[in-house]
This record gives sequence, structure tokens and C-alpha cells, in this order.
Amino acid sequence: MLGEIAEISSDAIVCVDSEQRIVFFNHGAERIFGWTFEEVIGGDLAVLLPPSLRAAHAAHVAAFARAPERARLMGQRSAISGLRKNGEEFPAEASIAKVEHDGGLVLAVALRDTSERARAERDQQFLARTGVVLGSSLEVDETCGNAARLAVSGIAAWSAIYLLDPDTTVLRLVAREHAQSGKGGLLAGLARHVTASVADGLGLGAGGTARLLDAVPRTLVADAGSGLGAAAPRSVIVAPLLARDALAGALVVGAAEGASFDGEAVFAAQELASRAAMAIDNARLYQSARRAVLGRDEIMSIVSHDVGTAISAILVTGKALEKRLGEGAGADLAANIRNAARQVGRLVSDLLDAERLGRGSLSVRPEPTEVSDVVRRAREMVDPSAAERGVEITVETDAAPERIHADADRVVQILCNVLGNAVKYSPDGGRVRLRIAGESPTAGHALFSVSDEGPGIRGEDLPRLFEPFWRGPEERAGGAGLGLAIARGLVRAHGGEIEVDSPAGAGATVRFTLPAVE
Repeated sequence: MLGEIAEISSDAIVCVDSEQRIVFFNHGAERIFGWTFEEVIGGDLAVLLPPSLRAAHAAHVAAFARAPERARLMGQRSAISGLRKNGEEFPAEASIAKVEHDGGLVLAVALRDTSERARAERDQQFLARTGVVLGSSLEVDETCGNAARLAVSGIAAWSAIYLLDPDTTVLRLVAREHAQSGKGGLLAGLARHVTASVADGLGLGAGGTARLLDAVPRTLVADAGSGLGAAAPRSVIVAPLLARDALAGALVVGAAEGASFDGEAVFAAQELASRAAMAIDNARLYQSARRAVLGRDEIMSIVSHDVGTAISAILVTGKALEKRLGEGAGADLAANIRNAARQVGRLVSDLLDAERLGRGSLSVRPEPTEVSDVVRRAREMVDPSAAERGVEITVETDAAPERIHADADRVVQILCNVLGNAVKYSPDGGRVRLRIAGESPTAGHALFSVSDEGPGIRGEDLPRLFEPFWRGPEERAGGAGLGLAIARGLVRAHGGEIEVDSPAGAGATVRFTLPAVE
């Protein structure tokens, strides 16, 4: 009965006598080790063990036979390995027990082949490592080199990466790696360029998957007399690098001489190719964005210099015209020219600040600053536009600190942006109220609030008020939509916060905090 139960087990069950000769060998053992019952029965247990472990294993088994315990797990102090008939070693887990049979002692071993589990763990570790390695660089060539090295470390004996040039239909060899440094010259026989038609012939088009071939494709061999061309057929995997459903290149990996890939290797190559394609695409997008940013910075630098020079000339000329023309219509026209030049200057300044804000380099130089001074300077800049529409600006203080720790010029800029918005949206003859209080939700900060009597802001628009270049659907005046975005950046650079409150139909209030001088 026990023998029949042992025969149906998928694990190997092997019994040996006191001389460690095999007396029982079930079907599970035949499947795992590759030997038949007839081939091993009566033979030495050592035939199932790697040569390097046989002496130690025999000693352990003999010691267990003398010990009082009836059963134990094997491999608690060192890993267990088995040896198949074809010479392949494999990892295993096993337990051993003593059985009395026909007046003698029999040692029964139950062994499970853990090759698949160990391989699955290695594959998981390999794929986890690919994410770390491929994410370590945003340079395309370095990312390709990392992918080639990963393939050799976890899948293949050699690897190559081809990339599709964005402006052509040619795949270019960009990286190659061999597990044995002395054999890297074999890869010199790989074609350095492959046409898109060849790529399609290899099944690398959109939607393609990794393919297992029995030789390096002829189209990938540049020199028939090279090591690759002259070598006997070998196991090769060709996997497409697909990024955003488009072909970005190909991963080619080859097995060691005499070895061959299986389905698990094809799956691993496909997964590596997918991750590599994503990393390469990210690197390309990053480089494209970096070039765009550098180009934008260069343009902004040129514009700020050249436009600034032109604005300065207009302001000087306008002032000279005002003096020469004296009072009258001509002088008014000259004043309008100067005002328009100032507006262009403020727009250029806002664009530069928005660019710095995007780079995270919008800087401030805080120092003790008189509150009354920054309010006066801001009023001088905003009052003219308020007077044109009859809007009154009032200033109230409620236990307000006399000084704040801030960059005076930047605070004037914040106040001008916020007060200018309030004036713009106020009705003709309305009032804008600037209130400064010493009591702030944030300890050690002064609270500034600017309220208007305009139509208010729709609830769905409130979350977007501080987005650069955003303008409401009912924008009623000019502007680039940068004022509040820059104000928020400057307030936060001082360590403060800014918010907007707008009850339905009751105007809007902008509140912000700045650090006070104790």
C-alpha cells in the first residue's frame, strides 16, 4: 500500500539501505533524475548527487542513521542539489526519515525539484533589476549599453541593440556585449545598419513579439567570414523595441555555444525589450525636452536683451518728446507711448519670471523691509490705471507690523500684480481694498489681503487661477495670464502662502502672507 502511494507522488521518493544502496525509486524520481528504476536499483545513492557533494552527503546520511530522531529536513545548513542522468545539476529541497523494514533500517528521502521556483525567483530579481538599471540614466546610448549588459547578465551569452534613427528608415547598431570579454570580437561581424524592410522581415513591425531562431539571421551578419557568419547554427532571440506602439529598434541575444533558449528565455527577452524600449523612449523625450528648454532659454535671453534695449530707447525718447512738446495733445501722445513701452517691459519681465518659475530658479533676497515703503511704491505704479476708471484704492492696517523680512522689489511686484488684477476686474467707480494685518494663520507672518467689487470668480475656475498663461473664459482686459502665477511663486519663495476667495457675485479677495520682522 505504501509503495503504491509513493508511486503516484510527483516528488522523488528514494529509499536506501544502511549501505546507502538504492532499494526504492518511484516514478517521480524517474521523471526528476532521468534514470529508470532498473538502471539505479541496487546502485549507490551517490549517482544522484553532484561529485563535489557526495562525500559530505554520505557522512550526513550516516550520522542521521545513528541519531535518535526519526525524521528531519535536509539542507538546513547548506543548499541541496541533485544530479540528473544528463549531467545537469538542479536545486532541490528534501526531507529524510527512518523506516524499519524486514528487520532492517531503511532511509527514505522525499525530494522536490525546485528548478522552476528558483528560475522564477531569478527572473523576478532580474526584471526588478532591469527597472533600477534602465532608470539610472536619461542618455540614450548609455541606456542601450545598460540594456545590452543586462541581457548578458540574465539571459544570454551575447547581446546587441539596434535603434531606428528618427529621421530615417535605418536601424543602427548602438550597443553590443559579450559575456566573455575575449570573445567580444565575434560581434564585430554584426551588421552596423539594417533597413526597415529587413526589420519587417524579422517580424519587428508594430505589434511584433520576440522570436526564437536557430541561427543569427543572415540580414544581421555583415561579413560572412566573421565568427558570427561562420559559426554553426545557434539559439538566437530577436525582440522588437516597441515604444508607444511604434518600432524603436531591436534587441538581439544569443545563447552560449552548445546551449539553446527555451520559452522562459524568450519571455524574459520580451520583458527586457519592453522595459528597454520604454527607457529609451523616455531618454529621447528627455533629450528633446532639454534641447527645447535650451532653445527657449536662448531665445528668452536674446528677447530680454534686445527688447529691453529698444524699450529703454522708447522711454528716453518719449520723455524727451514730452519735455519738448510741453503741455497739449502732442505731449499726451508721447506719454501714451511711454506707458505702452512700460507695459511691454512688464510683459517681458513677466515672461522671464515665468521661465524662471518653470525652472524653479525664481529667487528672492529677503532683508528687513518697511511695509509702508513697498505699499507706496506699488500704489505709484497702479494708481494711474485705477484713476483712468475712477477706481479708488484704500489701504487699511490692523496691528500691522512695520517691517517684513522680504525682498522689497519682489513684494512691490506681488502687490502690483494683485492690485492690478483687482483694478482690472472692478467696475468703473468701484473700490479696491488693501488690508494689512499682524494676525496671520501662520505665526510670525504678516497677512495681506486685496478685495475688489468685481463680478467674482466661478467656483470651477478657482483651482486654475494660479496656472501660468491661464485666462478666464470671460477675460475682459489684456495680459498674458502670468500675474497670479508669478505672485504665488514669489510668495512661496518667501516662505508664505497665497489663496483666493470669491463668494458668488461678491467680488474676490486675494490673501497672502509674508514673514514679519520680530
